[in-house]
Amino acid sequence: MTSESPKAHGKWSQPGVPHKGWYCVEMRDLHEEEAEYQICEMCEKQTIRYVHVMEHPSYPNQLECGCDCAGYMEGNLKRAESRDRELKNRATRRGKFPNLKGWKTSQRGNAYISKDGLHAVVTKNRNGYGVGVKHVGELEHTFGRKRFSTEREARLAAFDAMEWKSKKAD
Repeated sequence: MTSESPKAHGKWSQPGVPHKGWYCVEMRDLHEEEAEYQICEMCEKQTIRYVHVMEHPSYPNQLECGCDCAGYMEGNLKRAESRDRELKNRATRRGKFPNLKGWKTSQRGNAYISKDGLHAVVTKNRNGYGVGVKHVGELEHTFGRKRFSTEREARLAAFDAMEWKSKKAD
């Protein structure tokens, strides 16, 4: 958090840009998109990694904002901080996932892991690495079409697939 209010900069001072009544429609970690950082589109000052995508019913465009601006825009700084913290925790878990001690190698030479009732496998062929995920006890993995150039990238994709499958079951 910055000690200075972001409201003195950028779109905060532009006529026609609403200051309240925004809502967050998406959160993104720029590092997952192989980007580093960007500038908050509301204050046009703060460098951000964790993006709160904000919408307003009477503003034509979405704005990609940092935590402070998003909190002021929606009128709930604690909610924005909670979203931000959740995304940061996810980024930490995702970053550690490829090196977890639970990874093993199958008889076929494929890396696999079972975690939280899910099973993921990383396979290698001439086109790169692929990822399959299933619930423990299911017979067949569901494989994605995407191929990865490194096993680490595939393990990161396995984290994403396991998280998606886990949320889909909820």
